[in-house]
Amino acid sequence: MKKLIFAICCFLCLICNAQPPSSGLVAFYQLDGDGLDQSNSANDMTPFGSPTYTEDRFGNKNSACYFDGNDDYFVANSVGPLGGTSRTISFWASIDLEFNNDGFAVISYGGENTSGYRFEIGFNKSCKSLYTDVINEFGAKPINYHNGSWHLYTVIFDASSSNNLTNITYYQDTSIISSFCMTPGSISINTQNDYPLHLGRLFLASNPRFFKGKLDEVRIYNRALTASEVQSIYSPTSVSSEPLLHNHSFKIYPNPSRNSLYISDFRTSGDNHYSVKIVSLTGKVLIELESTQSNIELSLSDQLSTGLYYAIIQNENSLEVYKQRFMFIED
Repeated sequence: MKKLIFAICCFLCLICNAQPPSSGLVAFYQLDGDGLDQSNSANDMTPFGSPTYTEDRFGNKNSACYFDGNDDYFVANSVGPLGGTSRTISFWASIDLEFNNDGFAVISYGGENTSGYRFEIGFNKSCKSLYTDVINEFGAKPINYHNGSWHLYTVIFDASSSNNLTNITYYQDTSIISSFCMTPGSISINTQNDYPLHLGRLFLASNPRFFKGKLDEVRIYNRALTASEVQSIYSPTSVSSEPLLHNHSFKIYPNPSRNSLYISDFRTSGDNHYSVKIVSLTGKVLIELESTQSNIELSLSDQLSTGLYYAIIQNENSLEVYKQRFMFIED
């Protein structure tokens, strides 16, 4: 009975908590095999060089993108938020700060030559920091990192009180980075519409500052997110299913589950088989199997303890196509 009560409490907390916010989302790049914008803006990106799709922070293949620091980048159809308006840019990154470059850009767009016209976010080697550059002035805050480790980085510009560069908040994971290693000057942000959104480099040909490392789940909002919303991106707790490709449909049930988990109504346009993973919330793969059947039963007894898990489905190309959280309850 105690296990059941605990599971019910966890499940109720799960459905009460929020997904990553969708309000104000103007671009969302999952980088799961392409540069398509998963928001309603259709601001799709075109790759240049040879960015490689690789494992994400959970070990899922072809679910993040590696940039080699030489010539790999994406260019979108249009820009991000302009002028002095509020915005939030959030992304997962595994970076190589030993890369032989003083700094490298993750995201950039806007104008050139005039202070305040550009909006660029990247990493600086000299003080191991996350920075924002708007031409002639930039601010940088030190980060804690280990080469190859994944972190969520979020930059929030709240223009409700001021459009000054000093009014930017920096997060690593869910913690605000409080101190500067390079203090910004007083300059107004006034992002222009000259160069479209670039991912993996600065848009200027004379100094591209190519990024080296892995990126995943890049989100751009036209508003300032709250601390709780940053938390929801870092650790989403929705039980809703997440269809990642529109030509796939699954039913995963029951939820909560006791002895077995059923996956049915597999429909696709060409896959011959798919794999199913049961993954802990920390990303550890606990159960994995492959199937060519459209309906399967996955026995969970004696393999899981009471708690929350991901059910992840990948197609024959190891591309993640569906993900759902579920509750397992021990008998």
